[in-house]
This record gives sequence, C-alpha cells and structure tokens, in this order.
Amino acid sequence: MGAADDIAEYIREMKRLEAPIGVNRPPTIGIAGWSAGGRVALAFAARHPELVDRVAVVATPAPNEHVSWIPPELQKQSDELGRLSPDEARSRLSAMLEGQADTVRAADLESGVPLDALGVSPVDAGVLARRGLEDRLGRMLKDAYRQGPGGVAADILSYTARPWGFDPSAVQAKTLIIAGQADPIAGHAHAAWYQRAIPDSRMEMVPGAGHLVIAPAWERVLSFLAPHPEPLHDSGN
Repeated sequence: MGAADDIAEYIREMKRLEAPIGVNRPPTIGIAGWSAGGRVALAFAARHPELVDRVAVVATPAPNEHVSWIPPELQKQSDELGRLSPDEARSRLSAMLEGQADTVRAADLESGVPLDALGVSPVDAGVLARRGLEDRLGRMLKDAYRQGPGGVAADILSYTARPWGFDPSAVQAKTLIIAGQADPIAGHAHAAWYQRAIPDSRMEMVPGAGHLVIAPAWERVLSFLAPHPEPLHDSGN
C-alpha cells in the first residue's frame, strides 16, 4: 500500500519537525477515507499503528470476494490485468480509461462534470443540491484526470487486481464505519463486513443516503476523529 506508506512518511516528518526536543514518539492522529479512500485509511492504521488512534471509513466497498459488487465481466477483466506486470496493467487500463478522461477534462464546470465515475447515482440528487458540493466534486474529478488516467488506473488496479497489502483485522485503532442505506455500491453488506473484520469498530447507517453519504455524515466523522478538540484560544485560566 504505497499511498498509506507515503502518508505515514509525511506524518512522521511533520511530527519530527513539530515535536519538542527530547520527544521521540509522535502523537497519534485520526484519519478518514471515503469510498476507495477508506481502504487507504485502514491500510495506514494497520501498517502504522503507532501513528493513528481513530479511523473513519465512509462508503468503502468490501473486497469483492467477500461482498460481491463488481460486475462479473469487469472482475474478469481485472483478473486478466492482475496477471500482467504492474506497469503493463496500468498502461492497458489507462488506455481503456482515456475516453472517460477526455470527457471529464472537456467538461465545463458551469454545465456540470459527469460524476458517475465517483459512484454518484440519482439517490444522491438531494445531497448534490447542497451549496457548492457538485462544483467541488467536479473540480476534484477534473484534477484527478489533469495528467491523464494513469493515477485513476493505478487506484483501480490496487483495489481490484492486486492484494491489498494489509489485513483489516490488524487495525488496532477505534474505527467508525459509515454507509448510506441507499448506496448502490457500498451499502449495508459492505459496512457489516468491515464491522466483523475490524476488532474495535462500530457501524452507523445513514437512512436514504447514497454513495455521497460523506456529505451528510461529515460532521459525525469530525466529531468521532476529534472528540475532545483543543481550544482555539487560551482562556487565561
């Protein structure tokens, strides 16, 4: 899990620069991941337990072999790519995604960027109506494809065609699992799988929410990750 290890290296360096002299062990942090990002957050917690004490996993699909969610034809394609070298697999999938990348890059933010690549479905219409959310998601997707589909291809392959590189049962941190009841991609069955797999975890379902459950659940995520925030100003007492 290169992404998780990169985050850990960055956190360690930041803590080293900020730590008082004589303090060797960096304080722990909370980490959250939405959709495929939840897997990265869990990998971070499993591989670097000394750095994290709380994890929030939001709308994250379970492994397909445990909770089926990938169409058989796509899983077959993924299995074929998994038998190639990493560079060749990424090159082939990048070529397959080039049309999607072109569509996103050419889209006008004013008229709307197609968000189906993010798992957005009609059930998310109410959430998208929130001020600025559709625009932010569109900008995020355009940025993801700014240098081509290579990064997206690598993410997909790491999720579906390669071993994850960690065991969710190794996560020691307190973990909150959130999913939308109406999510067609990663609903109740996925959240329940993670709850069973992660020792210190609890599951919360959001009624009526789809894959964009991250928006209505964001306040809950923040309150879980920082249950006792530091005061912004010294009270003087």
